[in-house]
This record gives sequence, C-alpha cells and structure tokens, in this order.
Amino acid sequence: MTIGTSALTIPYRGRWAVSRFGPCVGLCLLGLIALYAVYAVGAFVALGSATPFVERVVKLFGMAFFPLPLLAAPATYFAALGRFDLYGEMGSAMRRRHCKQLGLIALGTFSVLVVAPLAYDYAVSAFIGPYQAVLPEGMAANNARLMVPLAVALFVIVAGVGGAATGRITRGLTTGSRYVARWTVGAALVGSFLATMVIMAELIAMRGVLSPPWLALAPPAVPFALMCVLARRDCVRVIRSLAERLGVHRRDHPNPAETDALVTGLRQVVAPAVAIDEPRVREIVAGLAATAGATAGSQPTRSWRKAADWRWSEMAGGFAGSWAYLSVGFLWLGGAGLSPPTVVSALSAGLIGATGAVLTSR
Repeated sequence: MTIGTSALTIPYRGRWAVSRFGPCVGLCLLGLIALYAVYAVGAFVALGSATPFVERVVKLFGMAFFPLPLLAAPATYFAALGRFDLYGEMGSAMRRRHCKQLGLIALGTFSVLVVAPLAYDYAVSAFIGPYQAVLPEGMAANNARLMVPLAVALFVIVAGVGGAATGRITRGLTTGSRYVARWTVGAALVGSFLATMVIMAELIAMRGVLSPPWLALAPPAVPFALMCVLARRDCVRVIRSLAERLGVHRRDHPNPAETDALVTGLRQVVAPAVAIDEPRVREIVAGLAATAGATAGSQPTRSWRKAADWRWSEMAGGFAGSWAYLSVGFLWLGGAGLSPPTVVSALSAGLIGATGAVLTSR
C-alpha cells in the first residue's frame, strides 16, 4: 500500500519512520555523546592523578565544548540517510517540515558553540582561578568565536542534505555495500570539513593571508562540493529545473531530430509478428523447463553461497572501517593527546559504536 502519487516508492509503514527525522537526530546525537563519554574516561585518566579532580573535570569540559556540538553534524547525516525527505517523496509539506527541523538543529548547534566558550571561561574562573583567556592554536582570530560556530552550523545543513542524497544514491545496493558506502561518505564529509577548518585557521591566524569570514564559509563549502560531485545527476536536474523556471533553457516544442529517432526506434521494436504454430511453441516451452530443472540443483546454491560470503565480507570490511573512523575521530577531536589511556578509550568507543552500527544495519 502506498501514499499518494508522489510516494509510490515508499510503503505505508515507512511513512511513520520517514516522518520522524527530528527524533532520530536526537537518538543519533545521544549515541555519539555516549561514545564520546567512553573516550572521555581515558582522557580523564591521561590527565594524571596529580591534577586535582575539579581541575580535570574543567579541563575535560574545555576539550569537549567544540567536539560535542560538532557531533550534531554526523548525527544529522546518519539520521537523514533514510528519514530526511529532501526529494519530496512524502509530499511538499513533509519536506518543509524536515527543512525547518534541520534549520532548528543548525541554529541550536550555533547557539551551543557560542555559549560554551563563555561557560568554560566562567568555570575556570570559578573553580581554578582567574586566568588570561587564550583561544586554541590556530583559532586566535578576533572573531573566531563567531566564525567557527557559523561554520559548524552550515556544516550541519550540508550533512543533512548530504545524508539524504547519500541515502537515495545507495538505496539499491546490498546491505554490506550500502553500509560501507554510507560510512565512507560520512567520514569523507567530516574529514574534509575538519581539514579545511585547520587550513583556514592556519592561513588566517598564523599567516594573515585570508580574512576571518573564510573560516565560516570555506570548511562547509568543501564537503558541499564533494556531495555535489557524488550526487551530480541530482544537481544537474536541480540546475535545469531552475533554468527552466527562469526561462534560460525552455523548449516548448520537441526537437525534430529526437522525434525522428523515436519513431525509427518504435518501428524497429514493433515489427510484424512472426507466425509460429502451437506444437512448436509447446516444444520451446518444454525445452526451457527441462534446462531450468537441470541447472536448479547446483548453480543457484553455489551462487547463493558466494553471495552470502560476499555480504559477510562486505559487513566485516564496513565494521573495520567504521571502527577506524570512530577511533581516529575521537582521537582527533579529543584534544588529550595520544597517551595510552586515550588510545584505549578511543578504540573502545569505536568498537562499541561500530558494533551498534552493524547490528542496526542488519
């Protein structure tokens, strides 16, 4: 059973799942925060017992006020894979609703990133003592505290759109291939964003080559360009639609050459029927049935086993890849260095996350 003419490919039972984009973002974000908490245990131990307990907690808060809001982007990406109605398959009302939710998520991320440094400064002054506020290395631009939250908020929107496009592109793949492709695209989006942000911060703060607005625009622009390359067919379709609405490329009458080619093809396909008598038809059908019965005992079983082995290989490769993505991501964002406790906690958090992701995808 389907809903409407615009949702012919979506079953009725899938309507409820697709409509719950916002709650799914919340669940994904809570899961990533829980994994970051597992990593934070190792970071807490790595700070050393010589550091007072309260000071270690405050330092952990200082190391987490950027990574935790940034986790909203991958959470939005994974939630949007099957629930963000970017293409209007559930109707224009559902698409507007999801776009509003995506905007609210981006706005909330921006607000948290603006308030978190102020809260950190207050916590340090209250529990550790007065100090001279120093931004992290590479972020010492005058208005970096505004440009970085804006960049992350824009990246949340890019992640939501990219997740919806990736979900549509990989919809027809097998379970293992779909799992690997989606995790790879997600890691590429987050990695390109962070790498571009580090490069922009270096060029702005250390060398003075670029102005601070580049820190807000360039990092989300790179993953957006990557997503346009992956979903180039959809991008071309959108551009053509906009061009037709603007009257740039509008054609009310068909091309005569295309019409002639279509007529020729139809004539070749709809050829005069060939007369075949009834005994000959029965003989052909009996021969096909005998051939199918002879090959049914061996080949399908062998091909099924090969397909099953290939699916398990895909899932094993995807599990290893997602484990590596999560572990490296926590180590990169954690800010506590590469001491043994943080490495163990990062690997543990990555293992838990990869296991949960595999079980969910199955």
